[in-house]
Amino acid sequence: MSNWFAIACFFDFLQILSVNDFSQRWNSINHLTLLISEITFSNKTATYIYKVNGSWISEPKKIDSRIKVIHKKNGGLSDARNYGLEIMSGEYVSFIDSDDYIESDMYSKLYDALISNDSSISMCAVNKVWENGKKCKMGKFLNKIYNSEEAFKALIEEEISQVVWNKLYKAKLVKNILFDVGKYHEDEFWSYKVISKAKKICSIDYIGYNYFQRMDSIMGKEYSKKRLDAIEAKAIRQNYIKEYFPNLIKHGNINLYFSCLYQGQLILKARQICERKEMMIYLKSIVKKISFSNFLFNNSKLGYILWFIFGKISFVGTCKLRNKLNIGL
Repeated sequence: MSNWFAIACFFDFLQILSVNDFSQRWNSINHLTLLISEITFSNKTATYIYKVNGSWISEPKKIDSRIKVIHKKNGGLSDARNYGLEIMSGEYVSFIDSDDYIESDMYSKLYDALISNDSSISMCAVNKVWENGKKCKMGKFLNKIYNSEEAFKALIEEEISQVVWNKLYKAKLVKNILFDVGKYHEDEFWSYKVISKAKKICSIDYIGYNYFQRMDSIMGKEYSKKRLDAIEAKAIRQNYIKEYFPNLIKHGNINLYFSCLYQGQLILKARQICERKEMMIYLKSIVKKISFSNFLFNNSKLGYILWFIFGKISFVGTCKLRNKLNIGL
């Protein structure tokens, strides 16, 4: 089974980790099926030391010969992923974020689903996991097969998540599609391009990925202007839709518009944002480009129509109203 399966795992350890903090994540890698021939760790800081089974080690490869440890200058998450894509071997690739851990049979299940359904991408359900041990399944997940346009529509409507880490990809599909460096929401800039290239995608109703919720993570911090990267990604995606999936233009505009409202609501709720006015102007400029004709369907929900009209009249006022009514957050 040599060299047909590549796993790109990017661990970003910013401090020395205790056995309690690291052992579960290490074990989820260490107990992967033997079908895997390559696991890549990319350390992004000078300090990296792990305690496994009571022993301190400087490099995980000393425990498992399949692991390749790459030393490179810190360029951020996207840069690490891009480097992994550049050096990987094998026919399949996946990603694991540093805080998270996986079930030991996740990749065997994803691989079986991918092969049995002749798919280019397979994906599984996700648990949110908190520091107190609480778990909660993210959204609804079905055993389902999509063609490219069906998958793209599901991505727009968030039936398929933008995240990359609960999926297994054919390496040839993603090899030359790089992540945007320096973005907060790097998955949003990348996933739609990959899904558009896949002829068939399958999902399985099995929880294989554990998404760790840490308050000091990107999404746990106070509101930052960098969160608007998600809007930039969707605006760029909308141009892509116009060219490659014109039947989905209105679906994309609806998602883009309500994403702008969501970010606007967060900005108004956040404390002490010195760039609040600038950020709201940016969101209004995106909304301004969405026309009625490219937003409304014949069977559009009345609520969609009303919120769109309100937002066109006063975007800031609409965000304030939704916050007051506890809608959207």
